[in-house]
This record gives sequence, structure tokens and C-alpha cells, in this order.
Amino acid sequence: MDNQKRWYDKNETVSYMVTLMEKSEEKLQVECAKLIIEKAKEYGVKIADNQLEESVKSFFRRWYDKNKVVQESFEYLKNCSFDVQKGIAYSIIEKLQEM
Repeated sequence: MDNQKRWYDKNETVSYMVTLMEKSEEKLQVECAKLIIEKAKEYGVKIADNQLEESVKSFFRRWYDKNKVVQESFEYLKNCSFDVQKGIAYSIIEKLQEM
């Protein structure tokens, strides 16, 4: 599994959450993104401004780069520990399945 191309494929739950978010309407994506950021910050996760800028410059081809809030939320999620990623993913999956 270490040779996966995408960071979120290392965690099956996170990968599933990303798939659900991608298939959702943009408004719901943004709601989920805000929740991801909020939860990541609760765990003390931070991202540097240059981290987000580099992501924009290098990878604007990803679906989640089209919306700044969604992109930022994925940078937060990417910087979370494996267990925190999984916990946040469960919360987002529950929210998306309610819709």
C-alpha cells in the first residue's frame, strides 16, 4: 500500500470519504470542508501558508483544488495523524449519508 499515488488511499475510510465528497454538490463539499477544518483544528493541526500556496501551484488539476475551502480542508486532513484522519472521515461520511 505504500506505493499508492494519492495520500488518502493509505486509509480506506478516508479514501471512501473523498469519493463521497467528490460526488456531492459543491455546496455540500464546502460544508464538509468547513467541518474537516474545524475538527482538524480541534486536534491542534495547523498548515503553513506556504503549504497551501505550493499545493495550488503544483496540483491545480485535482477536483478538490477548484474550491479554496475544500482544498484547504484536504491540506488539514493530510496533516492529521492516521487515527485523526479516520475519525474525521467517519464524521464526514455520516454527514454525507444523511443527505
